[in-house]
Amino acid sequence: MKKILGYFNIQLNLNKITCDFDRNKFVRICLLIWLVIVLIGLKFIDVARYQNKPIKEYVDMFISLFAITVIVERSIAVIFQFARVPGLMLLEQKLVDEVGRYDYWGNITTPEKQDERLEQLKEWNKAIRLTKHQIRMYRKDNKILMTLVGLLICTVITVCGVRILHQFVNVNDMSCVQKTIFRFIDIILTAVVLAGGSQGLHALASTILRFIQEVTNQKTYSRKSTSKGGLKKEVQRLDTNE
Repeated sequence: MKKILGYFNIQLNLNKITCDFDRNKFVRICLLIWLVIVLIGLKFIDVARYQNKPIKEYVDMFISLFAITVIVERSIAVIFQFARVPGLMLLEQKLVDEVGRYDYWGNITTPEKQDERLEQLKEWNKAIRLTKHQIRMYRKDNKILMTLVGLLICTVITVCGVRILHQFVNVNDMSCVQKTIFRFIDIILTAVVLAGGSQGLHALASTILRFIQEVTNQKTYSRKSTSKGGLKKEVQRLDTNE
């Protein structure tokens, strides 16, 4: 693990994570992985068929996924309300106390205490900046931790059978290896989409359902136009025979 992290120049610390990527090296590795995947894909000749389902089934699927996402979000929020919010409240209270001490020394006008006043103001100003930085980092860590916890929970949910891609693709004609790879990718992508939150899922669902609705409307219009054209030709044929 250390060798892998060292290759990407990633330094880990218990209090701080700093990432210094070698961009060119990272791009080369991504291209190499992409090429390997393409070469492996050339070995498989089985092509998956797309599902042809009514739009109502897709709507029901996205409603279920949206409900799951909201439940996960609220559950994580409650967990962090007990686990992390008290620490944030302590930091905020510490900041209030430090601001109070700073204001106290700032209001002192006694000439004999001016030197001590300036020294105290510098000290408390430094303490206030440090506490504000700690609060910012604490909130940032909260977001990262909530995302990671959400990703873990959503991964467990997808392993239990909640998937997105298999709703669009029929995997029955795939080989066993293809099915395994497809399920692996489906688990990862579904977990990422669910962990992205209800807003991201809503945007994704709206885009997909809007496209499906437009395609369905075009097909319906095309069938109606074809049926009208066929009827017109039949009427012309009967008129000619008469």
